[in-house]
Amino acid sequence: MTYPLWARMETMSARWMSIVFVLGAFLLIVLAMVATAVQNPRIRRWGLIGLTGSLLLVAGAGGAMYWYIQPYLRLNKLVTPRVRVKRAEFSGLVAESGSEISNMAAYNDYPDLDKLPMYDRSTVTWPVTYKGKGSGTQYFVIPRYNRLYAYTGRVEYTNTAHAYLKGYRYTLNDRRYAALGFINPSAYSTVALVIPKAQKKQTYDLQIQTKVYQLQTGGINWTSETVHRVEKW
Repeated sequence: MTYPLWARMETMSARWMSIVFVLGAFLLIVLAMVATAVQNPRIRRWGLIGLTGSLLLVAGAGGAMYWYIQPYLRLNKLVTPRVRVKRAEFSGLVAESGSEISNMAAYNDYPDLDKLPMYDRSTVTWPVTYKGKGSGTQYFVIPRYNRLYAYTGRVEYTNTAHAYLKGYRYTLNDRRYAALGFINPSAYSTVALVIPKAQKKQTYDLQIQTKVYQLQTGGINWTSETVHRVEKW
């Protein structure tokens, strides 16, 4: 879906659908008033015919519009404050709250972002020092921060020489989307911890006094390893 098509469908969804709904409700009210309050049979008859025809036209236009914007509605369900800081409403763009944007920054929804037409994806890797596995949790150190991290997400064992974090970076492929409130997500979407096959059985005994960090709160630019996605698509 191109930017012009997205913008057009969004205007229909946020504004014109509301106008059609209000107009339809107004015509229904007038239709009821004419049917019950107008005493002259001739005037009532032609009034009912005209209003019914108008109501059918409005309903048809609304139905056609709703069918037309279905691709937009399906995709828009995948949009969160992680990637869009303003939402479309009847009056225009409304800013999301700062707390909502902050809370969503570490939200890992890369399967949904893959479906959004305004983003391109590139792979990011960060080297880590793998410590081992203990009680179902993987432990590693990120050398540049010298901190121990706990990880419970997806793991890949390969013939690589060194362990690393694998993730995705998403960037807008059309800067015009920025005018609608879309941004480049600040955090990398965590995909997997890649571990050399030679270290597959390596264990780690975590000491009680050892401070352990999580990806999303440990001062690095990565999301949580827990992956979220819209269930219905």
